[in-house]
Amino acid sequence: MSTRPQRPPVSPVGWTTRFECATDVPTRVLADIETLLLDDNAPATCIAACAADGFTFAGVEFSDECHCGTGFAGGVPPQVAPTSNCDMACTGDADQTCGGVWSIEASMLVSRSSVLAIDVRSFVRSSRLPVPTETARRR
Repeated sequence: MSTRPQRPPVSPVGWTTRFECATDVPTRVLADIETLLLDDNAPATCIAACAADGFTFAGVEFSDECHCGTGFAGGVPPQVAPTSNCDMACTGDADQTCGGVWSIEASMLVSRSSVLAIDVRSFVRSSRLPVPTETARRR
């Protein structure tokens, strides 16, 4: 019996899922990375946050992590992992998965003109407060 949520990830218009599950590494698989810790994390929420900051890659990991980047580190795509490695429920939608332990679900922008269709304001909550750390900040 699987505990993996059953609903597939939802990508906003202009974005596509590049990897359903890939192995992340301590140096991170995304280039020029910004990491957000989101209490309401879900693939679409992460993508909207990354798009608002001008990033073209977004990835969810470990339930509440949202990783934004400009491509793959070193231009090399990450190693594909079994989808069973990405079995953690999203903090913002328990019916969707948001990666796993060192396992990331990565999406990328395929049509820049479509970013305008994303209403980022619908994803912003006043409960998100910045938490300064070296590698992550909470919104």
